[in-house]
Amino acid sequence: MWYAVIAILVLILDQVTKVAVAAASGVTPGTLGNEKVLVKKLIDGFLEIEYCENNNGMMGIFSFLNNGRLVFIIATVIILAGITVYLFLSKNRGKWLNTAIAFIISGAIGNFIDRLFTDGGYVRDMIHVIIDFGNGEIFPYIFNVADISLVVGAIMLIIDILFISKDALFMTKKRREQLERRQAENEEKIAEAKKVVSENLAEYDFDTTGDFDTTEDFGAGDVGAADIETSGIEKADEAPITNGTDTENGN
Repeated sequence: MWYAVIAILVLILDQVTKVAVAAASGVTPGTLGNEKVLVKKLIDGFLEIEYCENNNGMMGIFSFLNNGRLVFIIATVIILAGITVYLFLSKNRGKWLNTAIAFIISGAIGNFIDRLFTDGGYVRDMIHVIIDFGNGEIFPYIFNVADISLVVGAIMLIIDILFISKDALFMTKKRREQLERRQAENEEKIAEAKKVVSENLAEYDFDTTGDFDTTEDFGAGDVGAADIETSGIEKADEAPITNGTDTENGN
């Protein structure tokens, strides 16, 4: 499935960029603390590669947690388990929803790997988008590819819930008619398939509890010969018994 391909490619991109930027920063892993290291300016005043080791969750928004590593690991396991159960139980999800789930899974696993295997459970962040209108940065957070994947997947999921799914909260008339037409077509295909199966079964249907006419398979002449041979065998079986009885009586 190409959804799995998306998830794998995003996960690989996330891990490769983390390793490459961490190496380019020259920082000994686990020693940076709350500091940041500028690696490269891509667009002056707007986009920079700035390495940091984040212990506070996506974009640093959970800095109030005392034991963030354990909380994030447990939360990720619960989320991935819930998604797995949903994938097994749900049907007819559609391309949009499957793509959203692929992004969420790859993003969650990408940061989960960091939480498990880095010293102290930090996540390697490096993308810094500078939004400053003169009064300081509006968005001072640094993030990574996994964070982007999570955000994109979450936005797609919200759009699906609001506008795309069959139970969408704000479905347009055109979309509803499209879904109803597709459902009617599916029901028609199912009915046609059932009809074909029924006709095929009826074609080979016969009574297995009683005698069946072998003339259809062998022809009337063959059955007549078989009857004659059977009669001959029955008479041959009966004759010795009668003769043997007569002999014992002295004949």
